[in-house]
Amino acid sequence: MKVSKSKLLTKIIAERKRQGLTVGQAAESAGMVQPDWWRYENEKRAASWDRLILMAEALGLKVSVNVDP
Repeated sequence: MKVSKSKLLTKIIAERKRQGLTVGQAAESAGMVQPDWWRYENEKRAASWDRLILMAEALGLKVSVNVDP
């Protein structure tokens, strides 16, 4: 399935809330500081694919990348 950055971010936010984690707890599990996570969630800062994948994996989401010829 093709996923845009905004769709992945929406999934990350939903998963964080589903797990009952605060922004600070999620950030800590990703090795980030709370203000950075908050900025990404609130789109005050654009997240790179690498950062989004790190955030997703910190919540236990599996992210895979496929490259088609």
